[in-house]
Formats: sequence, C-alpha cells, structure tokens
Amino acid sequence: MTKGLYQILKRAYFVRKSFKNPSEPLPPQKKGVVIKEFFSRPRKPNSAQRRTVTLLCGTKKINAYVPGEGTKVPLNSKVLIHHKRCIDVPGLHWSVILKK
Repeated sequence: MTKGLYQILKRAYFVRKSFKNPSEPLPPQKKGVVIKEFFSRPRKPNSAQRRTVTLLCGTKKINAYVPGEGTKVPLNSKVLIHHKRCIDVPGLHWSVILKK
C-alpha cells in the first residue's frame, strides 16, 4: 500500500532534524571580553538578582553568570568562562571562573 501525499507531508513535518554535530563537543573553557554588565532575575521560588555579564567571544555574544557576593567585573576586562549552568536563571549556561 502506498502512502498518500498528506501522509508524506505529515511525516516530514513532524520529523525533527538535529543540527548539532556530536563529534564536536563543547570547549572546556573560553575566553572573552566583557562588553556589558547587568542583573538578571531567577525563576519563581527564588527572588534574588544574579549578576551577569555579556562577553564577546570571537564573533559570538555569550551571557555568563558571575558567582560570589559583591564581585564586580569591569568593562573591557578579559575573563575566562566554563560551561556550568546557573540553575535558577533561564538561559545562563556559562559561568565566570577567572578575571585578569
């Protein structure tokens, strides 16, 4: 029995394509330059302000979490980041580990 046109289109619509290459893992660390510093708010049960920075890593802009109390990262400073999530803030997947 052959498939109809609707069945073929429906199958093509629901098939998800993977764009990530599994042979290229994430780098363990990256370096970048701070271009912006701001506060972001966490999800519902938590109510603090998390200090975050926007970095320019090559041609990409990456948001990273700055851990610790009272830590300040000046603009145009070079920082080293690693892939560690800030769990309660959506969209933050990188964390600052070193500032020079």
